[in-house]
Amino acid sequence: FGEATHAFDVEEQKFYTVILRQDDKTLLVIEDDANTNQAKSQINFYNLSDVPSLSLKAKAGKISVIKDVEQGKAGFREINPVKIDLSVANGNEILFDAGDKTLERSETYSLFFVGKDDVVWVKSTTNTTK
Repeated sequence: FGEATHAFDVEEQKFYTVILRQDDKTLLVIEDDANTNQAKSQINFYNLSDVPSLSLKAKAGKISVIKDVEQGKAGFREINPVKIDLSVANGNEILFDAGDKTLERSETYSLFFVGKDDVVWVKSTTNTTK
């Protein structure tokens, strides 16, 4: 990305997310879990903030979906397709309310938390043509 480079070995049948850090213009490479159960949805949660550990929660912060994701890391979870309300929490403090999301079978959803006012929610697209 521009002047930023990062060498790493790409392995067959593995998935990666490459992130350009805005603060120091370096690349962060995170190996992602694959959604291996096509009957389920997958949620990927990336902590790109300056908070040492964050969790993704449901039910207004009462139920942990993905717990204790360290700064610069990601957490992954397969989940049944449901309509779910999600929030990013630092302990019991809700930092971001993602609102209701409808999760569909065999889809992957990624929430990138950079800060309270800097959140990206992405639904992946899969190319099934070979």
